[in-house]
Amino acid sequence: MRELDSISFTVLPIQILVAVAVCLGLTYILLKLVKRYLFVVVKSESWNQKIEDSWHRIQIGVWLFVSVFLLIYLLNNSFLITVVMLLIALIVGGKYWRDLINGILIAFEHKITEGDYISSDKYSGVVSQLGSRGIQIRLDAGDVAFVPYRSLNDYKIRKLDRSFKSAMSSIVVKVRPQEPIDSAISKLKKAVLQIPYTMLTQPIKVEVVELNETGSTLRVLVHSQTLESGKLLEMELNQELKLLELI
Repeated sequence: MRELDSISFTVLPIQILVAVAVCLGLTYILLKLVKRYLFVVVKSESWNQKIEDSWHRIQIGVWLFVSVFLLIYLLNNSFLITVVMLLIALIVGGKYWRDLINGILIAFEHKITEGDYISSDKYSGVVSQLGSRGIQIRLDAGDVAFVPYRSLNDYKIRKLDRSFKSAMSSIVVKVRPQEPIDSAISKLKKAVLQIPYTMLTQPIKVEVVELNETGSTLRVLVHSQTLESGKLLEMELNQELKLLELI
């Protein structure tokens, strides 16, 4: 018998593919549950902040571990078919793997985190979520956009030191009656984000205090690094709102 006749090509049984799919699904569900309930169980604010800052790297570490485990499992069952599947995945999903690798490097280099402000000719906004292939940013206009990791070289990143203490400013704004309330809130948030004294690592809230025929009264809750910079923030915001003819 020739040597080639002794080579057998083992096709992956359907049970193995189902086991892989179940493992990936359980991992996804487990990470979602941990993210949802861990911050409730942990009462320490400092530990919650540490977990939140490291969560993206934790997810990547878990998925890398699971991927290596499943790869070894598949190779032990059918080496040839597994290699063919990997080659097809690399060829078809070139952009996906490029984004994934860039995301891993960015996560472990701590190059960008939630709350950072990025800007380019196309988009400008605050990073609201780090994903496996890219980031979600909250645009200055209030919309949400997706930026793949491979495109981040085109963006400028404004990064603030999270160790700084913050001071919250409460700024009351009287809006003219001709301005719709939703439009006023959107313009207020956009104006606040443009001011350099605004601490972007903290949420910006706009509350409706009063609404009547003479106009609407809104309260802006925004953080800055010091009380002095908070006063400067309020002054610049009032000037910006006058230019927008909002007040």
